[in-house]
Amino acid sequence: VGWWVARAMADGATPANAFHGAIYRLRHTVPGDIVEALQQMRPAATSDNAALAAVDACRDHFLRTPPHWRPFESPVHWAAYVFHGDPN
Repeated sequence: VGWWVARAMADGATPANAFHGAIYRLRHTVPGDIVEALQQMRPAATSDNAALAAVDACRDHFLRTPPHWRPFESPVHWAAYVFHGDPN
């Protein structure tokens, strides 16, 4: 969620809209979306072998899952995220 919030805000979204969009995206994401996000995160992990291995393992896991599965649609995965502060 944090990754998508930061990217949306960098593109000019308000904090509240970025947060809402990230939660929506998490709820509707499919394995291909997760693999794409992990590929974007991978360069930031290259200086830490453990982080790089974790990103690659997670990517490999989602490459082996059914393509239409929504692994995070249950509230257990997103309901704990809350927005605090000025929405603008």
